[in-house]
Amino acid sequence: MSARAWLALLLSVAPCALWIWLLSRPDLNNTLLLPSEHFLVVTLVSVMAVGVAFLVVRTALVMEQYQVLLIALGFMSMAGFFAVHALATPGAHTSTMADPYGSTTSAAPVSYDYNGTLIGASAFLSLSVPAVFLPLARVSQF
Repeated sequence: MSARAWLALLLSVAPCALWIWLLSRPDLNNTLLLPSEHFLVVTLVSVMAVGVAFLVVRTALVMEQYQVLLIALGFMSMAGFFAVHALATPGAHTSTMADPYGSTTSAAPVSYDYNGTLIGASAFLSLSVPAVFLPLARVSQF
């Protein structure tokens, strides 16, 4: 195998290895330990990403590069849904951590079930909507 193939394999396996390691170390993997920081960082980065993707969309339309347009729309939708995800961070606007089900605690929660919530839906859509746009960009008919 070439060095590029080994690098690609390593970059593919590394996130899975990190995820497995975090699962084995729950003390290092607290959910929403710092909700305000999560809110600020994810909101700022996702809003900037939407802005950059918007500029790429405009440029792709002017240049009539529809493959680039679909890629930019994929990234724009991902960043937009992440912005919604960040804005819905429980406890980001209070001094104590808020439970999505209404109670508040001052300690970090162990885990939450985000199924059927705005946080869970936006996280799901941030991956599934771009998964439609990005493969379409590869189709040669566009």
